[in-house]
Amino acid sequence: MRLPDFLILGGMRCGSTTLANILNTQSSIFIPESKELHFFDQRSPTIKSLNDYAEQFSAATDIQLVAEATPDYFSTPGCMQWIHSTMSTAKLIVILRDPIQRAWSHYRFSVATMREIEPFDNALNLEPERLAHPIHEHDIYFSYLQRSRYIQHINHYLSKFAAEQLHVIFLEELNQNPEPVLKALFDFLQLDLQDGWQSAMRITNQASLVNIRDQSQLDQQQKTKLAINRMSARVLNSKLLMLFPRRSRDKLYRKVESAVEASDKLEQATIDRLNNYFSPYNQQLEQFLGRKLPW
Repeated sequence: MRLPDFLILGGMRCGSTTLANILNTQSSIFIPESKELHFFDQRSPTIKSLNDYAEQFSAATDIQLVAEATPDYFSTPGCMQWIHSTMSTAKLIVILRDPIQRAWSHYRFSVATMREIEPFDNALNLEPERLAHPIHEHDIYFSYLQRSRYIQHINHYLSKFAAEQLHVIFLEELNQNPEPVLKALFDFLQLDLQDGWQSAMRITNQASLVNIRDQSQLDQQQKTKLAINRMSARVLNSKLLMLFPRRSRDKLYRKVESAVEASDKLEQATIDRLNNYFSPYNQQLEQFLGRKLPW
């Protein structure tokens, strides 16, 4: 039975797709066509057993390392224990980014997929109450702060896995100066970095990488507004919604319009609030890594 030699654990909205695309350029690595298998968080509708999971890697050759990249594994309760009991020697890769950027990108994703209708500040205030409910979708779509407390999730994995099995990289450094980042990663995997990775470095979603600490860059986020509005229009005009009373529909319309408008900008007061919130977690992460963070 062939199981992964390493996992890209996440975090969510931190560049795991970019990283998986880079690794897919390497003949020494096999990643399934669907990089997110969602076996250990039990979200896959088809991969239910360990045999089902192993089957996803059956096309790999004997000389390839095999991997998958499901960002939800990093912070979803229960994943770490199951991963460890299944493949305790696997290596773990974590890709992170500025936690404020990650939380904001996560919020915009939730708005675009019509799960979130609250303004960002309200959503942050509601997060503890939402996550207290045993609904898995809440953990996926509303965990803006929880998924950005990186050191908590790292420490959780290190309660079972050795520190030598974990490698942390940063999206900011991968984008700014990828070659040394990738060489260090491939040293960790005990592989040689082959040419070809450069083709995977094209950024497909510039708006997700806008530096929200730099207010002069916020106009780049306009690139995603049209997509959000189109998604909203499709849902708001769906036949299913027409079954609701007119008053309820009008209330939802106003909520969605407000959320879409709010998701197009981030107030400086909110940035300051999040800087203060994440400061102790960032300090702990710096102490663990023994280096300054790139944000």
